Amino acid sequence: MKFTGALVKEDGKSILRGNLTIRGITKPVSFDVTYGGRIKDKNFGIEKAGFKVTGKINRLEFGLKWNETFEGGGSIVGEEAGIDVNVEIDKR
Repeated sequence: MKFTGALVKEDGKSILRGNLTIRGITKPVSFDVTYGGRIKDKNFGIEKAGFKVTGKINRLEFGLKWNETFEGGGSIVGEEAGIDVNVEIDKR
């Protein structure tokens, strides 16, 4: 899995737009970004900023087609996969 993109401001929101590649298939995607704040690391004196990145993709669009069903016939895995990433960036 590989992602390349850029942070943009749109209607007062921060959006991470770019290309996500999974198993050799690349698709454009957008993820919501929430700023979590800044802290200064007490041990090393490095300023850090935190962000939460969230969104959804359709796993079938990336060739992730594995599926099984429960005895009653319902799917074990849905088509939609959630993306939930916590990011910490050091200022140096």
